[in-house]
Amino acid sequence: MEALRNLVRFRREETDSARDWAPMSLDDQDDPRSSRSSDYDTEMHDPESVRDAYDPAFEYESTHNGQMMDQAEEHALLEVELPVEPLQSNIYGFAMASLIQDTADLEARPQHCFHSLRPLRIVGAIMLSFVMTGMQAFFIFEAKKLITPRDVVQARRVYGHFEEIMYLDEHNVSHTWNTSNGYPRGVDGFYNSSNFHMLSKRDKELVCRVPLSQPFFLFGVLFIWTLTVLSHMRTSFNLMIRILHLPNLPSMAGALSTKEDGTDEVIGLTICLKFELVILVQCPRVAMNSILLWLGARWLTATLGFGDLFLNALALEFILNLSNLLYEAMVPHNSKLLVQRTMIPHVTKHEKEGCCNMFGMLLLGVVAAILVISYMLKLQGVLPSYKWDVSKVCTTFLEQELAL
Repeated sequence: MEALRNLVRFRREETDSARDWAPMSLDDQDDPRSSRSSDYDTEMHDPESVRDAYDPAFEYESTHNGQMMDQAEEHALLEVELPVEPLQSNIYGFAMASLIQDTADLEARPQHCFHSLRPLRIVGAIMLSFVMTGMQAFFIFEAKKLITPRDVVQARRVYGHFEEIMYLDEHNVSHTWNTSNGYPRGVDGFYNSSNFHMLSKRDKELVCRVPLSQPFFLFGVLFIWTLTVLSHMRTSFNLMIRILHLPNLPSMAGALSTKEDGTDEVIGLTICLKFELVILVQCPRVAMNSILLWLGARWLTATLGFGDLFLNALALEFILNLSNLLYEAMVPHNSKLLVQRTMIPHVTKHEKEGCCNMFGMLLLGVVAAILVISYMLKLQGVLPSYKWDVSKVCTTFLEQELAL
């Protein structure tokens, strides 16, 4: 009997447990999952809300850091602040820094004129600038007098002999005409490449070493040289514009504003000092660079030998960078600190991002390429009326001669 009662009790507990785990009705409105589904469908998947969210006519506004921005704030993000910049660390920068700083100090403290060395530093800076310009002019004159003419005459003689041989017909009649310099040039239609074997090996080597025989190589060297000179000229013009744009002051006493970091920002200049900075410092620099650009291109075009072409380019850069050499060797450390402390502001303190200020530097390369192409095709006077006929026969010759 006891066993029977235990069996009945077990059956009842099993029935109660099954009843507790019965599945809930789908129609039960108290189901929390049903409530979440209903809210989700009505709020997040409302067809009208979806259409509004992706309506192409809906006007969106730019956001920054999760906040809405108006149009003025958006334009402010596109503006770039232009910091003041120190003068260049060369003789030109030293002369300008001395003229500005020492003149301002002497006008603010006239008593320094008699017991300080600032007047002497002004005179020394100007004299050193003139010495450097004179040295550049001396090297340019001597190169034009002693070096360039010899190379030009040799290039003309070698190319003239090449033209005379290459334009011979089967009757040994030369179809050439003479340039104003007295060197032959071939007549179109009579070029005979088979006459190249008539030249001696020495003549072949010389004519194939003419830089114009390898136009792409010459273009690369002239492009780098032109880009180097234009970079210096761009710096000069940029400084002249910034100097002339500064406000005109009646006196240099208040021309400088000392910042917290110890630098001195130039806030204005007198008309007389502007004239001195532009005429005495920057204009001679532009003139020297212009002459060097022409003389360097002429010398490089007349150089026979591609190794010598590289060496001559380095020699020209030595003349161009003479101001840096004299600055490092002859300017005292205290004066160098003066140059680094003198700040020249830009024309505007802020500028908006645009094609001009973001890609304007590329224009310098375009100008350099145009100048080099124009010089090689029309302006070069080393080989007037050049026929561009040397590379046709020198390609195979150089491959054989230079093969390892």
